[in-house]
Amino acid sequence: MKDELKAMRDARMPQPGAQGLWAVAWRSIVFLPMMLGMFLLLLAHFSGFFLLPLVGGACIWDGRWPYGVASFSLWFLLLWSWRHFRLGEHFQSPPSLL
Repeated sequence: MKDELKAMRDARMPQPGAQGLWAVAWRSIVFLPMMLGMFLLLLAHFSGFFLLPLVGGACIWDGRWPYGVASFSLWFLLLWSWRHFRLGEHFQSPPSLL
């Protein structure tokens, strides 16, 4: 009886280790580029909060008005999108269930 069960199990899952490895590999191939893109977008968002006003002020102080105005315009667009799409809510800790 044990031999029959072992034969049935071997027929259904010829290499269970390979199946598990493939399950991890295809998720990595699919989701890693998306997560990298989201990380870069988040990094650009956070750096834009602090760098865009500094760059805009430096450009205006140096006399490059179009670049300074463009930098401040991007900064206002960034602030508007942060508030309009409520992006800050994604970084709050979840409520306690206790």
